[in-house]
Amino acid sequence: GKSCVNQVLSSDVPMGTETEDDDDGMSDLNMEVMSLIWSEDLRVQEVRRLLQSSQPVRVNVVQLPEVSDHEYIEEKENRLLQLCQRTMALPIGRGMFTLFSSYPVPTEPLPIPKLNLTGRAPP
Repeated sequence: GKSCVNQVLSSDVPMGTETEDDDDGMSDLNMEVMSLIWSEDLRVQEVRRLLQSSQPVRVNVVQLPEVSDHEYIEEKENRLLQLCQRTMALPIGRGMFTLFSSYPVPTEPLPIPKLNLTGRAPP
């Protein structure tokens, strides 16, 4: 359908602390080897940022003056639904990115990263 609201996606999630790195499901990657392969750029860090699903997504929808409050709330809900569908697809990409990067012990449980489907909207 035709959207009467300008929408901006901002999924900036800082990756600063060790607990966030441990929770993203990609802590088994050998960063020393990765830095030898891609020493001149931040490609791996960007992929990790894009594939993380443990932080809430930001839902930024700009309300235009001609849009009613009801339509604005409906647009925010639709945008959150789209972001949730995107978030639910992230584990597939994360699995492809980390394929054969870990060798788990069969008797121990596998760490499963969080799948956070909440959204945050600015006030």
